Amino acid sequence: MRPAHAPAPVLHFALPLALLLACAEKSEATGSGDTTEDTGDSEQIDVEVADYELQLTVVVPQNQPDLFDIVSRVDLEISDKSGELGPFSFTDITSGGGEVADGLPALTAAIFTIRAYDADDALLAVGRSQAVDATTGPQEVRVFMGRARSIGWLDPLQGEDGAERGVYSGALVALGGGRFQLYGGTERVAFGPSPALAADNGVWELDLNDVDGGLRFERVGDIPPTAVDAAAPGRAAHTATLLRGDHADDGLVLIAGGSTDHLDTPNASKALTLYDPSAHEVVADLELTSPIFLHSATVTSGGSVVFSGGSRPGPEGNNISSSNRIQIFEPGSRTVSSVTVTDTPWMWEATAPLRDGGVLLCGASIWGEGGPMEELKGCGLLTVGGSYTSRAALGISLPEALFHPSMVTLENGDVVLVGGLLDAGEGASPRYVADPRVWRLAEGATTWEPLGSLRIARGLASVTLLPTGDLLVAGGVSSLETQLFPDGDGAISCVERFIIDAGVSKFVPATVETVADEPAYDCDPGAVEGGLRQGAAQPLVALDPTDTNLLIVGGQGDSPPVSPEVAIYFPEL
Repeated sequence: MRPAHAPAPVLHFALPLALLLACAEKSEATGSGDTTEDTGDSEQIDVEVADYELQLTVVVPQNQPDLFDIVSRVDLEISDKSGELGPFSFTDITSGGGEVADGLPALTAAIFTIRAYDADDALLAVGRSQAVDATTGPQEVRVFMGRARSIGWLDPLQGEDGAERGVYSGALVALGGGRFQLYGGTERVAFGPSPALAADNGVWELDLNDVDGGLRFERVGDIPPTAVDAAAPGRAAHTATLLRGDHADDGLVLIAGGSTDHLDTPNASKALTLYDPSAHEVVADLELTSPIFLHSATVTSGGSVVFSGGSRPGPEGNNISSSNRIQIFEPGSRTVSSVTVTDTPWMWEATAPLRDGGVLLCGASIWGEGGPMEELKGCGLLTVGGSYTSRAALGISLPEALFHPSMVTLENGDVVLVGGLLDAGEGASPRYVADPRVWRLAEGATTWEPLGSLRIARGLASVTLLPTGDLLVAGGVSSLETQLFPDGDGAISCVERFIIDAGVSKFVPATVETVADEPAYDCDPGAVEGGLRQGAAQPLVALDPTDTNLLIVGGQGDSPPVSPEVAIYFPEL
């Protein structure tokens, strides 16, 4: 096991497969689609081919050096602008594959996809290369891959000085094609009346195709400060959203609100920045209608971005005060509108976009407002037209009054509620205790139905809908002493995959020892066999829309207080 304080390079496992491609007529090539049919006759087509040799090198995560010890067969597919070649299969991996194809054409922007199988022909691992050209001479193609349905460990976060650094309350965006960007965040959390002013102002990028770079986040730019006269330039407790749609802002990242640190209320910002993630530069500086931080950003089915909850500047000093506005950004026109919350303001709520374009908000804290617990159970609705339906008018209540729950919208329009924290009452220690239950609100329904339970009760978890239709539940806490955030509480390292159809949950391993499925054993919340290298509440998560890898970054932990974690979940493709 790698000590948490000592950075280690990504392990490189070289799979000895050489593709020896020599000049020949295409009609003699293997797996290249070499003939065309014309009234039953075969027509030979001569093409120019290249004389080159490709060496495939497979790069695996730090915790999976023995991945190929359980592999019986490897299939390789090559796809470029002219079509797909293969699959080519290798069964004797230890001695290499030898010559596998002869007479293939030169490759332009070719993607190499590798799939590994066990002795029972079950898929074990998948990896894809970046686009490469092959014309002549020797060349190495590197492919990053890992065990399907497992957690792989990458290099931890590092500062520009090379020292390990944690991050919490930042923002993570998946750009597609294996690229992720991390915006700001803080490396420690202040709970006193004065902010720590320890937030970062950097834009950091990880490219899973750039295996030569060590698979680590590198600084590529800066984000604007929350205020020109701020005492420190960093930003935390903000959001970053990748904009998609048929508009001029497609592919830009929207960075909204935030402050100079996680709990720095006086410097809560109205900043709204459009950032070009490819050029690494600011495209436009806009403004929200009111300053917010610690808020949620929810993308509607129509592509609008809804900012809800969070805190506005408090009436005195550094007090936290729930935001009483919901703000809506329209990409393309770059307009911002807002609607006033007519009942108790939202804060730390769970949100879910609905298929009709609305947004459901549930389980908000009543921090600083003194509202009744019954309001904590209620759900409000932002409708398509930008109006707000109050808790009382909507008539949807959570099964329990929950703090810090999570919600996810399924493809069929149902909303799933995961975990959260229950109030054990005054005098109880801990005051707030996690709930393991999972609930479903069918589309159009008003009552939540039980769906199952997690293996570990948790609140402040990060929940993502996977392409398979399952939920990945990462990190969280089992209890809190206050409504705020972990301050010496037990953070959770275990990662679970909740299977919607079966209503059961399985731990996701960080090893390759169990071949058939995720382990059935119990997970010690503070131990590494649960997936993460240390416990973390609210780790940042982002799902790659093309490779469907899920990146997990940072989070609030126990010791050290903020995690430097960078891990990846490999789905089964």
